[in-house]
Amino acid sequence: MTRSSTWPDFLRQPANCVEKKSFVRGHFGSRILDLFNEAQGFSSIAMVRDPVARVLSHFWHLKKAPDVPSDLLFVRDEGFRFEDFVDHSRFYGLVSNYQVANYSGVSGGGRNISHGNIAFNEYSGFHSVTDSDLDHAKAFIDRCAVVGVTENMPAFIDALCAFFGFYRDYSLPRHRAYQEEMDVSPAVLSRVRELNVLDKALYDHVKA
Repeated sequence: MTRSSTWPDFLRQPANCVEKKSFVRGHFGSRILDLFNEAQGFSSIAMVRDPVARVLSHFWHLKKAPDVPSDLLFVRDEGFRFEDFVDHSRFYGLVSNYQVANYSGVSGGGRNISHGNIAFNEYSGFHSVTDSDLDHAKAFIDRCAVVGVTENMPAFIDALCAFFGFYRDYSLPRHRAYQEEMDVSPAVLSRVRELNVLDKALYDHVKA
């Protein structure tokens, strides 16, 4: 088993680790199909999240998670607020239509992956997405064997069980809970929604 759930961690693994995998999970998006796809016997699954909730979650992850890069620790300054995060150019890719970028394959500087020989920065590897990218993201979602929304995890687990033929005998635990209560002004929330129009369309597509 290789414990890596993000592209930077995965791409540091030995090249031959790809050949040994029968299950892969993490924050990889549709680019994972460049390495593991249906032709190799893999079935894709995906989750999406309400865009506003996702941006808030990313903010608190940077505030409190132990694996945040050292050059981003300035976010933990008490004076660095959520509205600063939303407007900071460094985090544009996290704040604006992140899920469409992730599921359309435009994240991380290109589709072609040369395992063990790629420079990847998950905090700067995104560009502005378009309606065409939304179409690509929907196409990826539609080819997935199981798709769910974070807000309804039990239904997602039930769908996984039904498709893959396994049964859970326990409630899904919540291992990480970084988010704290926070007042966000209506103006800032409106700004987040404006930045995630395409993510909202993808989210609604999955819910439908």
